[in-house]
Amino acid sequence: MFDLRRSLFAAAAAAIAVAASSAASAAGGKLTPIYSFCSQSGCPDGDQPYGGVTLGSSGRLLGTTGFGGKYNGGTVFALKHMRGRWTLDTLKSICIGTPPDCQSDQGPITTLVEDISGNIYGTLYFGGANDDGAVFELVAKGHGKYGLQYIHSFDSTDGSGPWELTYAGQSSGAAYDGTSPLYSTTIAGGANGDGTVFSLTPKGNTWTLQTLYNFCSAANCADGGLPYAGVIVDPSGNLYGTAEYYGAQNAGTIYELSNSKGVWSETTLYTFCSATGCDDGNGPFAQLAEDAKGNLYGTTYFGGTANDGVVFEFTPSGSNYTVLHGFCSEANCTDGSEPAAAVTLDGADRLFGTTGRGGDNNYGTIFEIAKGSFTRVYSFCAQSGCSDGGYPYGTLTLDGKGQIYGTTQAGGSNGLGEVYRLKP
Repeated sequence: MFDLRRSLFAAAAAAIAVAASSAASAAGGKLTPIYSFCSQSGCPDGDQPYGGVTLGSSGRLLGTTGFGGKYNGGTVFALKHMRGRWTLDTLKSICIGTPPDCQSDQGPITTLVEDISGNIYGTLYFGGANDDGAVFELVAKGHGKYGLQYIHSFDSTDGSGPWELTYAGQSSGAAYDGTSPLYSTTIAGGANGDGTVFSLTPKGNTWTLQTLYNFCSAANCADGGLPYAGVIVDPSGNLYGTAEYYGAQNAGTIYELSNSKGVWSETTLYTFCSATGCDDGNGPFAQLAEDAKGNLYGTTYFGGTANDGVVFEFTPSGSNYTVLHGFCSEANCTDGSEPAAAVTLDGADRLFGTTGRGGDNNYGTIFEIAKGSFTRVYSFCAQSGCSDGGYPYGTLTLDGKGQIYGTTQAGGSNGLGEVYRLKP
């Protein structure tokens, strides 16, 4: 199985020492790095954040790093703004194994979920009891202390490589209640070896996993497989997601899962590469986003007229698919290329997102789509030594003032990633 995340980490590590010398003349918006990782000797504060940050109920930014920490297995961190400056608190260092016998491996690389009691949930792509990944909970113990527990370790038969967690009501901004199901996908494993959709439901001190769907259940894998993205939950409880591969054109699918009396059924809504030359996109790696009208928005990593990915809109009720922007449509890909993150909607139905590559220096961009019009908001590595960051693979978060928060896997003051704030 091709592991895009591993290849992106390797590519970033190989390019971290490269400094950009040209200015981002077309970029707009004011970007401020608020924390550069590996600011301490040995990187106990973590390095190379891949996932985005979550705006917690207390105003903290919560996130993960794929490496670094006490055991070099990644970290869960919180950033708090006090007296005009941001302070990082490492909530937990991840150990793949049992301390002190920890192996260096890619740690948590997805965005976190916080419940109304302050407990934090996330996933490990590797690790867990069987090294097939796990869902973990940081249990709030008060005074800033957390206990780590794995609420499910995958064993390949029920999935392998869990991704972004979600819950009913998340798209509306409601906090997770801590009692309803969490939903996600596994990138591989399951009955057919090509990934699953699952739920985890708490009851007392235990969690129950239910496999809702096994991909490649249709003939010739027409339903898709290898879902490199989680799912979203609509107001009626239906789940929507993308599968990165397979489908009729081996380019991925958009799917829906609906529940009738406890039985889940899958419907393939769209097959990518249905247009000539895959102009409609190929390889959707990111989670979908949904507006108040039920329209779905997402990105593909490949495809489009330049084969550098697209942003799309899909209307389930009418099965209408529209490419909103094809990347690398500007000279030298200054508009960005290869988007690997989900898009984020604001209250005015503007879309904000990132591309992992392209821009003035090929270190990625932030973009906006409003009323059908595409604007590049920022081009990374515009500052000396890439102190403003490079390779923004995480999903963006917006606060109530319209400010954007995100992460870069590389760059920053120490070359190993940062958290930033941008004012469009």
